[in-house]
Amino acid sequence: MKLKVLLIDDEYLVRERLKHVVDWDAEGYTICGEAEDGVRGLELIEEHDPDLAVIDINMPFMSGLEMAEKVQELEKKVRLVILSGYDDFEYARSAIRSGVCCYLLKPVNKDELLEVLRSTKKEISGPIVYSKSVQQVLSFIEENYKDMNLSIELIADFIGINPTYLSSKYKKETGRKLVDEINLCRLNAAEAILKKECCTLQELADRVGYNDPYYMSRCFKKYLGYSPSQIKSSR
Repeated sequence: MKLKVLLIDDEYLVRERLKHVVDWDAEGYTICGEAEDGVRGLELIEEHDPDLAVIDINMPFMSGLEMAEKVQELEKKVRLVILSGYDDFEYARSAIRSGVCCYLLKPVNKDELLEVLRSTKKEISGPIVYSKSVQQVLSFIEENYKDMNLSIELIADFIGINPTYLSSKYKKETGRKLVDEINLCRLNAAEAILKKECCTLQELADRVGYNDPYYMSRCFKKYLGYSPSQIKSSR
């Protein structure tokens, strides 16, 4: 049975980012609902009784910390993850006092979110352990995503196994296709750049391993649910 998660943030782009930054299904989760304010979020927690809720700290009508305190009063077992733009110890300490299990900074880092999901799942149903070859694949992609020649064949050659077998093994263990993993790694890096710097699509594509900036834009829509221009306009 998959674990249930709620996404609660007043920014549409943040919710879309959360839905696409990790493969929830492959990690053993299903998104059972989303809300744009704390009041509606609290209603959904009572309605769905989720295992995990990802909550923005600043929302209309009820803040994330106020919502966390209300959840404590309801004596729900849901694990709460607070998102914040504040790199502030006092905010983090207040969150922990309010029963929050984790405090993540925006923009959400894929690896940090995965760590939270896997540790939560481990608490509930036991650890996720990937084989050595799959761990090698993940490390190789992270280190080489900027290389435009990165391919399944190149990864398989590095590890020393057949490309077809590697693709099948990777999909079976993670629930994701290798090509999707490569694209997500590149897109996460591209999004981080766009949130900090101004650059053309061609410059961005060159920096994260895409030959074609228009193909990169299509990948943004496919995997993350929004375009590079939407990220620029939300800065």
